[in-house]
Amino acid sequence: MRWIVAHLFWDKTGTERTGFVRGLWATRKLSAAVLGSAVLTWWEWVKHHPPEIVVIALIHFIFVLALIAVIVQIRRWFHHAR
Repeated sequence: MRWIVAHLFWDKTGTERTGFVRGLWATRKLSAAVLGSAVLTWWEWVKHHPPEIVVIALIHFIFVLALIAVIVQIRRWFHHAR
């Protein structure tokens, strides 16, 4: 859980937690997950009924967040290898 908060929800790369723009930059991975899942859900909107679309949106959010977590871990692994 600590890794998820430190590397996905809030980027701790020396940014202060002040200001709206810096807050958006610090949560860019979470914002990208929300945006990516919104786009995927929008593509699926015609195929599913309203109660099902909530489940589909949640699945898309978890999938995109997991993909971002894998990308972050691979980047950290290659960066650490140097």
